[in-house]
This record gives sequence, structure tokens and C-alpha cells, in this order.
Amino acid sequence: MNPVRTLVFLGVVAGFSGLLLAACAWVEGGGFLSRETLELWSRALLLDHEGFLLQQGQSFYPPLPFLLTLAVQPFVPAGPPPPVLVSCLLGGLMAATWRADLRERGDVGRLASLAIVALLVLNPLFLRCVAEGPAQVLLVIGVWTVGRGFFSLRLSGSAHDMMRFALGLLILAFSHRYGMMLVLAAFPFASVAARPSLLTSSPHGYLVALFFPVAGAAFAYLFLGAVFSDGLVETLLSPPGRAGADQALQGWQAAAWRLCLALCVAPAVLGALAAARATARLALPMAATAATVVAAALLDLAYGYQPELALALAPMLTAAFVAIRYWPTKRGRTPAALALSLVGVFGGALTLGLSTAPGASAWRAAALSPAPVTLLAEVGEVAAFLRGRDDLMMDPQASPELVVALGGPPGVVTPGDPRFERALARGRPASAWVAVRAEGLPAGRPDAVARAFGAALGPESPTYELVLRQEDWRIYRRRTLPLMQMGGAT
Repeated sequence: MNPVRTLVFLGVVAGFSGLLLAACAWVEGGGFLSRETLELWSRALLLDHEGFLLQQGQSFYPPLPFLLTLAVQPFVPAGPPPPVLVSCLLGGLMAATWRADLRERGDVGRLASLAIVALLVLNPLFLRCVAEGPAQVLLVIGVWTVGRGFFSLRLSGSAHDMMRFALGLLILAFSHRYGMMLVLAAFPFASVAARPSLLTSSPHGYLVALFFPVAGAAFAYLFLGAVFSDGLVETLLSPPGRAGADQALQGWQAAAWRLCLALCVAPAVLGALAAARATARLALPMAATAATVVAAALLDLAYGYQPELALALAPMLTAAFVAIRYWPTKRGRTPAALALSLVGVFGGALTLGLSTAPGASAWRAAALSPAPVTLLAEVGEVAAFLRGRDDLMMDPQASPELVVALGGPPGVVTPGDPRFERALARGRPASAWVAVRAEGLPAGRPDAVARAFGAALGPESPTYELVLRQEDWRIYRRRTLPLMQMGGAT
């Protein structure tokens, strides 16, 4: 590869990663840190605890965001949250690849290619994806890979193109539960975008070659989940529910609302389809890419794997990019692509502004916050009280923000740990400290410690006393613990 092109590529990666990191730092300054980021960060911190993965018996689905966070965690002991840093690096890498694709293969000018990519990557929907966590960015990258696969299958249809398409499906399936909706939605459009000769010679073999890798990997993952009894099937079958801008709409009204917002986010798709209406080899892959995203959003109305509508429609930015990349005529393409991408920025802002999901509302409030807000302020007092104390029993999946605030407490006893199982068999905990979350909080799953030992931690308990009580938290100390070890903090 040309050294100059390599330096330019790395410079674009660094530039866009820096811009995305600055945008995330802005909303973090307003007090926003997504639930997904907290959970990934807490898992990476707890991995320092010996045998945590084995004791928990978890497959950590989806694995790709967790593995990437785990790889970055040792290099950022201080600074931005590792999941956010992963999101920004992925976004910067994707932006640089898009820019190189437009410049070197799409024959778009230097400044024009940079401006088009900037309008797509700095779209409020993509900024929301980056702030949410690496899983959302991986969904956008997966749809882009599938979209490129649609064009490659139509234009050449080689084995390499089939592998690229299958790779996109694998990224989608192992990045987020909503990725399975995108995989299912892509199935019928793989036939629409294929070369007629492939379907004529071996239609069944063609579809098997495309979807066998993701199907085989999914079944293997489910088998491992069954062996380790990690509750993966229950997790996949218990979506969080739908809570987006169309939550008050039902049936065809909700479907029409999602379709309209999708077109507002990616008007470049309509422009490119209008220009390619007489060229089926370009128009059909364009339509297949956009239709995959829209069909997944409509399919998710029945499942709710992506509770925020803005995040469900964010992959439409990929459909806009591939439409611009394969725009059939050069005349008028650049000004039209710039204008339509700018309209898409306003469409993304409209979609995000109309969303009533808690995550979107919190992101908007943080982005518009006039003054800095301390991150994790709600657990500051609890973390200060528990910091430095060993033998702490807690449920990290119900309280990831406490794990992050403590920096990964040493000697933590978690559900799945043999010490927790022995305490469960006795019917009472034996740890020096127990932290439980108050019931009825919208913070994920119920606290396993409170559910297992609620009676043993009651006011009449002979072995534990309540030493710190907050609206959301209860901290208990074993009565046999010498008072001098409390450090005078109560």
C-alpha cells in the first residue's frame, strides 16, 4: 500500500475518532453514560477477579462488544470509559474506510468525499450510537458490510463476495440482539440482489452458502450456552420491550411512522434510486440495503430487541453511504450527495428529537446541559463508603454503576461464585459487607442478592445490620466484624 495513502488513512481515522470522542465527552460532561457502556465496563473490571468468567458461567452474549472492550481495558486505566473509546475508534475506522472508498473507487474529490463522510458520521443518530456503546456501532458496520455484499453479489457473485456477505451477517448476529432481526430481514433481499445466473443454476446452494456460516455459529453458541447453563435462550426470548418515538402507535400506523422516519434519515437513497431506476444491477442492491434496515425495524415491532427507534434506524446511514458510493452517474452526483446528506442530518435530528425512549431523552438532556454534571453522582456516597473494603457481596449485573464507581472491587462475591452458592445453601450470606439495590428500580434485572437473602438481611437479622441507607441502596455489615474495620464511616 502507498505510504502516503496509509498516512492519510491513519490521519482520517485519528481525526474522526477525536471528533467522536469529543462529542462523547460533551454528553458525559452533561451526565450521560449509557446502560450498555456501564455493563461492558463493569464486566471488564470484574475480569480482574480470579475465575470470574468461569464462576459466572456466562457466555457474555453478545461477545464482540465485550471482547473489544476487554482488549482496550488494560490500556486505559484512566481516561474515557473503555467501551466509549472502542465506539469512537470503530467509528473513526469506518469513516476513514468510507472516505477512501469514495475517493479511490467512487471517483469523488478529496474535499467532497471528506465532507460527505463527515455529514454521515456526525449525524445525530450516529453520535447517539457511539455514545450508546460499541454494539450499536458494530450494527452500523455490519449493515455496511452486508450492503457492500449485496452489490458484490449482483456485480460479480464470486466466492469472495459470498464470504464478505456472510461476514456482515456474523458481525450483526454477534454484536447485538437486534442484529438477529437484521439477519432475518436480509434473507429475502439476498435473492432480490443476486445475479440471475446464480439463482438459475443453484438457488438453494446460493442461499445456503450465504447463511450457513451465521446459522452454524449461532447454533454452536447456543450449544455452549446450554452446556454452561448461562440462560442465553431466556435472554434472547425476553426482549426489553418497545419504547421509542412511536410507542403510542400500533399496527400499520407504527409501520408507516418508521418508514417515514427512515426516509428522512437517508434521503440519499431516494435520490440514488431515482438516478439508477433504469439500471437494475445498481438499483436492486441499493433497495435491498435500505429495505433490510426498514424491514428489521418493522419486524422488531413484534419483538422489541431495539427499544429505541432512533438506534433501530441508525443503520440507514449505511444505506445512504452505499447509495452515494454506487450512484450511477457522475454528473451532479457530488452536489446532490452533499445536499441530501445535509438533509439527512436534519432528519436524524428530527428522529432523535421525537424519540421518547429514556436513553434518547437522557442523551438530549446531556447534550443540551448548560453546566457540567458529575458522572455516577447517584452512587458516589455508596462508592466512597465501600471503597477499600474486601469481601463484598453484590450483584454486578444489577449494579454495574457501583462496580465502575469502585473501579472493580477486590474480593467481590457475585452470583455464581462458589462462596455465593454456599451462602445460598445455608440461607444466609457470610460476607463482611453486602450491597443491595432497592427493589422496583428501572435499572435492569432485579438484584439477585436481595432476591436470595432478603429475609436474612431484614431488620430482625441477628447477623447483619444496616449501616448505610439511601433511596436506591442498602449497605449491610456483618455484626461479627470488628468496629475498627469500619474506618469510622457509617
